[in-house]
Amino acid sequence: MKTITTEYNFPVELQPVMTLNPTKGSDIIGGRLAVVRQDNGATLGIVSDKYELLRHGQVIDAFRNALSNVNHEEKIQIANEGSSLFATYKLPGKTIEVRKGDLVSLQFVVKNSYNGTNALQIMLGAFRLVCTNGMTIGRQFFNFSQKHIGSNGGVSIEIIKEKVEFLTDQFTKVLPYMQEMSRHELSNSSEELFNLENEPLPKYLVNVARELYEKDKDYTRWGFYNGLTNAITHSMKHESPAAALNYGKLAWELAQRI
Repeated sequence: MKTITTEYNFPVELQPVMTLNPTKGSDIIGGRLAVVRQDNGATLGIVSDKYELLRHGQVIDAFRNALSNVNHEEKIQIANEGSSLFATYKLPGKTIEVRKGDLVSLQFVVKNSYNGTNALQIMLGAFRLVCTNGMTIGRQFFNFSQKHIGSNGGVSIEIIKEKVEFLTDQFTKVLPYMQEMSRHELSNSSEELFNLENEPLPKYLVNVARELYEKDKDYTRWGFYNGLTNAITHSMKHESPAAALNYGKLAWELAQRI
């Protein structure tokens, strides 16, 4: 197993939220708690008092256990002082052929947070072998989430295994979509296709995607999609797992609109 990691398994705990009262000392704010790193004292989020911690380490341990008998490559990233976790798991042994010589391997995209903005999310992804660009398939396409409210404070290995098996099965069902994209030739000029001024994509990434589309001369929906995902994977000026994930979902949506 190939592993690229950042420090994600730091201690965190829930603490009361207080205000400084100049006349009678501190006041505790009811209904709210702070998620605090114990190694450096950083506050990672303010959450409801019903919030239950689902620690990054629990998520990673559960995924590693679920994939213990499967060849995989793991990459872990954290952002915002550790409040957000992003992990990808490539399964090079699980591949589909979109068209002759164009292989795509299964990839899971995992997201967890301590700031109350997101549940644990496990999304279906893919990794195109010919140009090593990652893809997130769909905006809400084959997506599993577990809220931090009302959970048991942990993540079941059996649930993770169940979702891994489900998404692995769904991966093969995405093949017809991709094959249709590779057969759908586009008559639009690249200027028309990449006129994305009203979309939340940085202009420089759109320009890179357009250059790749024109260079590859694959004038299909698949070529358009791969131009975008290639630019997102390799040409972002500032590494941001959250932005890359959102741009990847948008790329799929744009390709479906054509």
